Amino acid sequence: SLRNAETLGESISQSIAEMDPTNAEAYESNAEEYISKLDGLDEKYEAAVEAGNTDTLLFADRFPFRYLVDDYGLEYYAAFAGCSAETEASFETITFLSKKVDELSLKSVMTIEGTDKRIAETIVENTENKDQQILTLDSMQSTTSEDMDNGTSYLSIMESNLTVLEEALALFIQILLDQEIADQLPHPALVLSCDELQNVEPGMFYAVLISSKNHYPQLTIPIQSEWLSTP
Repeated sequence: SLRNAETLGESISQSIAEMDPTNAEAYESNAEEYISKLDGLDEKYEAAVEAGNTDTLLFADRFPFRYLVDDYGLEYYAAFAGCSAETEASFETITFLSKKVDELSLKSVMTIEGTDKRIAETIVENTENKDQQILTLDSMQSTTSEDMDNGTSYLSIMESNLTVLEEALALFIQILLDQEIADQLPHPALVLSCDELQNVEPGMFYAVLISSKNHYPQLTIPIQSEWLSTP
């Protein structure tokens, strides 16, 4: 939890300053700089969740991310509770999670680092479309001193996790062409951004799939002939 890390960082800084008042100013300055970085990353997480198409993560694994989902108002399902030592999911668990993927039209199944992804692969194979991607969030349970010597830090891992989370929650909209229009026109251009969107969310864009096949009914907007224009 980035927010818990901010609280702990401030508390640790104050405690060290009390033990070494001569250098208290340096400790305070370093803490402020670090907490500022945590706060900036926290804002990016909030933005990713707000821009996402889903508010649910499904883990085919243990689930050591309770603070993260609570911080950002995400829902979750998991094969095992917390940091359980279990490694084999029951048939009922696989069936339940596969149905949840279909019910919620999830495009990703999550795992944590260091697992072989067998449970995730089985869940995907038991969904209707069988095309979900398997993504990995780093819980830092496998981080070694060697990793840290090579530059790995809490911030760097959470930045990498943000990229994964953005992909897992990615906004997806399909624009549906009827077959007659699709047969008459070449592949239409993709509209990725607009002035109105940039005014609200600078730097953001949304990818739009334009297709004559209705792959995702829940996320489809039928397009009208009069909407189309050619150069």
